[in-house]
Amino acid sequence: MYKVITKTMSMLKNNTVLAVNEKIFVKEENAQKYANIWKKFSNMQVFIEEINN
Repeated sequence: MYKVITKTMSMLKNNTVLAVNEKIFVKEENAQKYANIWKKFSNMQVFIEEINN
């Protein structure tokens, strides 16, 4: 299982976190595709985490 975590950062100079979202995927390639979509936004930080279930 793979968890994609997106953090929306404010565009202001202090760069505070506005929102954190998590989505779970069974397949790594699906998680990667989802992450790549969000990586296109300059105010997003995107992380993929493997979770053992």
